[in-house]
Amino acid sequence: MRNKKIFMGLLFIAILAFSAVFIQLNMDVNSRAEKGEDDDADNHERIEKLLNKMTLEEKNRTAYDGRFQGTEKSDEITELIEQKHIGGVIYFDRNMKSPKQVARLSNSLQQTANQSAHSLPLMVAIDQEGGDIIRMKERVSPLPAQQDLGKNASIEDMYKVARLNGTELGSMGININFALY
Repeated sequence: MRNKKIFMGLLFIAILAFSAVFIQLNMDVNSRAEKGEDDDADNHERIEKLLNKMTLEEKNRTAYDGRFQGTEKSDEITELIEQKHIGGVIYFDRNMKSPKQVARLSNSLQQTANQSAHSLPLMVAIDQEGGDIIRMKERVSPLPAQQDLGKNASIEDMYKVARLNGTELGSMGININFALY
């Protein structure tokens, strides 16, 4: 049982590390595609170089950090991004006042991450499921609870709710929602 927990933990860390790398690569690929460049051959090399530059400790730290307390970028979170190379943050009620403030915070944290040694974008996460589980409460669309959607909504309606939620969260710089959609 203990070995299974260790294995699952390491697997989770590896998935997060590779997710961070692929988010950066996807941004670069999209940028190059807009310029008409095709660099499939270069991607493998970039991944290898980036992973080879990272220590095991850095790869392990690409997980999320939920200790972030403020509504603005602090010295503590800046150090975690620049020195510890965390891969993401999880927003809670304590981090959010308004969509505009959250967007500024997300942009500020992403700018710090992009200027750090590995220049990988952060995974910015939230648990915005609807119903009783709503972290961002101000000036966002009220969402039904997941259970209510599952019982009463059509697939099309579920899609519309998920799309609305994703659009609103994306406008605040949040790129991962732990909701069950």
